[in-house]
Amino acid sequence: MRTLAIQAVGMFLILVASVRAVDEFKVYGDKSGYDEQLLRNYLSLSENRHVLDLAGEWTITYENFQTKISVPSNYDYEGKVVYRRSFVPGPEFENLHFRLVSFGINFAAEIRINGEFVANHNGGYLRREIDLSDGLIKVGETNTIEITVNSAINAHNSIPRRSSLLQPKTYGGIFREIFLLATPKLTIDKWSVRYTISNDLRKCDFTIGLDLRNYDFGYQQKDTSAGASILEKTSEVRYVIEMFNEDDPEPVYTNRYKRYRNVWEIPKIKELNPDGRIVLNRFANLETNFTLEKPIFWNAESPYRYRIVFSLIQADTLVDQTQTYVGLSKVSVQDNVILINSQPLTLRGVEYYEDYPDEGNSLSFAVMESDVLRIKKMGANVVYFKHHPPHPYFLELCNRYGLFILYEAPAFGFTPNVLRDNAYAEELKPYYRTMIENDRLNPCILAWGLGSAHDHNSKDMNAYLNQMSQLIRSLDDRPTFCTSIFGMQDVYLDQVDIINLSLRSNDFLEANIFATKSLSRWPNRAVICTYGVQIFPNNQNGYSDPTSTKFQAKYLIDIYKKLSEWKVAGGIIRSYNDYVTNRTYGF
Repeated sequence: MRTLAIQAVGMFLILVASVRAVDEFKVYGDKSGYDEQLLRNYLSLSENRHVLDLAGEWTITYENFQTKISVPSNYDYEGKVVYRRSFVPGPEFENLHFRLVSFGINFAAEIRINGEFVANHNGGYLRREIDLSDGLIKVGETNTIEITVNSAINAHNSIPRRSSLLQPKTYGGIFREIFLLATPKLTIDKWSVRYTISNDLRKCDFTIGLDLRNYDFGYQQKDTSAGASILEKTSEVRYVIEMFNEDDPEPVYTNRYKRYRNVWEIPKIKELNPDGRIVLNRFANLETNFTLEKPIFWNAESPYRYRIVFSLIQADTLVDQTQTYVGLSKVSVQDNVILINSQPLTLRGVEYYEDYPDEGNSLSFAVMESDVLRIKKMGANVVYFKHHPPHPYFLELCNRYGLFILYEAPAFGFTPNVLRDNAYAEELKPYYRTMIENDRLNPCILAWGLGSAHDHNSKDMNAYLNQMSQLIRSLDDRPTFCTSIFGMQDVYLDQVDIINLSLRSNDFLEANIFATKSLSRWPNRAVICTYGVQIFPNNQNGYSDPTSTKFQAKYLIDIYKKLSEWKVAGGIIRSYNDYVTNRTYGF
């Protein structure tokens, strides 16, 4: 009887634990209107490349409980969750090289494919691309991917840290797209584009980097009408770089054909450029430099972009091709003015949180596009994307429609205890590096953010901002910004180019005094103001109720009128959308 009783108690405890796990595990965004075709359109793949989308149903296990979940989606559970799913690559993936691409996993993950360890993924919200060894994925057979996601965060050393009072909820899971990218064995492995605009804006010097890889050591099958043949390892490879205006089939630059010193030397038939040929055994790193005269610039009113196409040709066969869009812009700060392409820019914008009712932070492409178009229609020219890197597609939409982005890393409310031993700053450096290398080519990015609401009187904070500012400037020449809630008390703000002054008081007179005093400390600094009040959306009580919509409207109008009097570089309304918080006041 005692044994039966113990077994019964054990079964009861397991049942209780399972019920508790189910109650704590709430899933968001698993029916968020995911559209695979929109992903494919965004990736703009050539016929030489293929995508195997891993969205859809996965099996997850947590606390000895197993269930099904759709990916992408997210949850408010903190702890380890093991994702598993199977997939079978079709014949179109034969003789291709695979990479695993994820747009966002929160927050740490260990990835295995067919039982073999692939990589660790640390730091939430970042896009990652992982090169897979040949033979790991079996074409035409069942393969299994397993991702152990740890969504636990703390207030000390996780990236991001646990949010404080009234800050947005930090959702866990595989919350953005994840897929396999298959490229030819002889491929353009990586590319880079860097440019320098002259001070008079009359020319732009480009440096294009290409990393070519031969995963098959030079052997490539070629299909012909007479059958299949093998191209020899010593065959020449020709790499072609071409830049086009948006709708013009004729390139504004190409290395495909030989260039001549003057028009009289140009033959009637174009000659192929002999300098674009190499013998590729395993890999090659190449660099091409050219100058574009009278470039067309990107700005919010005219979001113009060039298209750059990279091609790899072997024995007259197009082996691989990829492309990117590049918008040219030059952002600088001169005294208290922000300049875009040497023209003064006054910011009119909104804060934006990646959160949506019943979807959490797994926003569909359709929702993102709808939000961007509405913000643009409001007359805004900038979006302050709060607390972490945006979805790559959100950046693409801002590039396309013309909205600047204030781009912020997950750095909020740092205290001396967090930064005292410098270990956390060292952990953040790779995060900043990956973040900037991923997204620096997006012309919509106006400035890189170093966080907000930090301790206002700390030598450690000053040292941290100095380190991060130097790192950012070594990677990109855009300005840096930081959000201040203490105003003139924040002595560390000398380390950044743009100060974002956050007006927190609901009282207009108090906000005016706070802004005026703070601005007196920075008479020759570029300052923008973020302003707004926290209200209840359905509260129609009138102007005297500080949580009503009418009070909010009057406050926003009053501050907006003050911005020109304060002579600041612009204003940001807090905020475009509502969000769910981890911690509230208790009501």
